[in-house]
Amino acid sequence: MIVGQLARLGGYRELILNLVVRDVKEKYRGTVLGYFWTLVTPLVLTGIFVVIFTFLFPIHVPHYPLYLMIGFLSWNFFSSSLSDAVHSIRGGAELLKKVYFPAEIYPIASVMTNLVTFCLSLLVLVPLLASYRIPVGLRLLVLPGILLWQALLCLGMGLILSLSHVYFRDTGPLVSTGLNLWFYATPVFYTTAAMPPKVLGVYLLNPAAVLIELYRWAFMGRPAPGVPHLVFCGLVTVGLCVAGAALHARWGRHVTKVI
Repeated sequence: MIVGQLARLGGYRELILNLVVRDVKEKYRGTVLGYFWTLVTPLVLTGIFVVIFTFLFPIHVPHYPLYLMIGFLSWNFFSSSLSDAVHSIRGGAELLKKVYFPAEIYPIASVMTNLVTFCLSLLVLVPLLASYRIPVGLRLLVLPGILLWQALLCLGMGLILSLSHVYFRDTGPLVSTGLNLWFYATPVFYTTAAMPPKVLGVYLLNPAAVLIELYRWAFMGRPAPGVPHLVFCGLVTVGLCVAGAALHARWGRHVTKVI
């Protein structure tokens, strides 16, 4: 079933690409700064948290601005992908009713659009790495794998949430609230170093936390999550992708009758 779905979606790759290009252009149309608006929020939040946790409530983390920026950029990719994906099918209902194509193309395009934006935003880390004289090691060769991993995690959740929002309109507000809570349960602006091993073992069952720590390992050489947490995060990612594909195979064909 899953293999058949992948083969079927492969026939719509040009449509997916066109939707991604359209969405990227739409994000910055009519703005003066264009792409740089992608960096405004993480830069502002980084500045605020650096002031708070450097001068008011000091957190002793080496190269804290870089630590923060990696966390914010990764979290923005995660939250933006889910926020866009959950509304994607309903938002594209007009076209979907006129021309037949698999509904899952919309959440796929949403995640890919945010992946492109995230990859571009990572360029802001270059001057920080240079200013702190952090050498670019072989760890960065793993970066494409981490990017793909996070994209698949977002896609699995996006497939489920976008279809759920078609049938249950409360999904959108629930996702928005859930992301706000999830942000504080993820080590974006704080460190896990002071956590007892037992607490940390449970805490790192959060897939977003595992991926952020992987980015920090790749860019900064910080300790990577343990093998059990990596395996768990991998199983969660695969499980969500399989579940999302299965739900769309069963219910996706009926969305035009509901939206």
